[in-house]
Formats: sequence, structure tokens, C-alpha cells
Amino acid sequence: LTFAGTELLQGYTSYLDSEVKTNSTLALKVALELALFVAILKRDALREGINKLLFLSLSIGLVISICGIGFNPTNRMVMYYTSVSFLTVPIMVKYAKSSLVKNLIILLFLSLYTYMTFFGSGFVFLSDFRLDL
Repeated sequence: LTFAGTELLQGYTSYLDSEVKTNSTLALKVALELALFVAILKRDALREGINKLLFLSLSIGLVISICGIGFNPTNRMVMYYTSVSFLTVPIMVKYAKSSLVKNLIILLFLSLYTYMTFFGSGFVFLSDFRLDL
């Protein structure tokens, strides 16, 4: 029983010992997304429905991620609140007035998510992956 518990916790210790910068990077991303969401939607951000839900979700995620900088287990809890953040992009594009702003929002978030996918801390684990057959 002790052996089984030790084996289960080995994967969790690597999660606890991961880099601190992932928390601060996530906090900056959520802050940028929330600031753009409020700047574009203005008072419609607090209107009932999906706008209010996204605003509250991003706000709670931002508070938790700022308070949790340096404490890596908060990363998972922040992911629960910011997992719906991809929905903010089409809503911001819908509420943006000019087509230039719409295209800039799309380009900004596409490049941000591409950068995070290929150069973020999550990709480090894939760079050493080898499939031995």
C-alpha cells in the first residue's frame, strides 16, 4: 500500500516543482484578456448572460492567479476559471466597432495562443519526447 501511494505521488511532485513563471505568465495573459474584454464591451460586460459569466470567470481567475504567483498548485484552480476564456475572443470581435480592431484582436489572440503552445512551458515536456518502437 505504501508503494502504491509513493508511485501515485511521484507525478505530483514534478507538478509542484515546476517553474514559477507559468503563474505570472498566466496572470499577465488573463489580465490582458480581461482588460481588452472590458475596454471593448464597456458596460455590456456586466450585462446578464454569457458576458457577465465570462467577466466574473476572468476576474476570479485573475485574482487567484495574482495571489498564487509562486505557489504552483494554484495553476490548476486558475484553469477551472479561465478555461472558458476562448469564448471572449468572438464576443470581443462581435462588439468591436471597426474592422481594423476586429482583425487586430484576432491576430493578437492567434499569435498569443500560438506562442504559448509552441514556446510556453508546456511544450518543454514535448521537446524531449521520443517514441521508441
